[in-house]
Amino acid sequence: MTDQTTTVADLALSQSAFLVSQAVVELDAMFGEGYAASHPAVLAQFLQTAGVIFATQLQASAAFDLAQQLDRLIGLGLGVEAGLLQAAQGASH
Repeated sequence: MTDQTTTVADLALSQSAFLVSQAVVELDAMFGEGYAASHPAVLAQFLQTAGVIFATQLQASAAFDLAQQLDRLIGLGLGVEAGLLQAAQGASH
């Protein structure tokens, strides 16, 4: 593996470990000490739900960014089109 791949893998592992530990803290705070350890299916569902929410937020952010870029490009295209129209009208007079 390359250094970059190792870095990405290490980051993913550390983030995953952090998310699991935070999920345990949250579940235990809600339902009592040791709840997460005693209910691994609930812990897994909690983490899956968090992952889905995070992925949805990333997709929404990417869609918003894409829409902004499209608006910018459309604006540029309209500006070019207007310039060409003016040039054509000026050439015909």
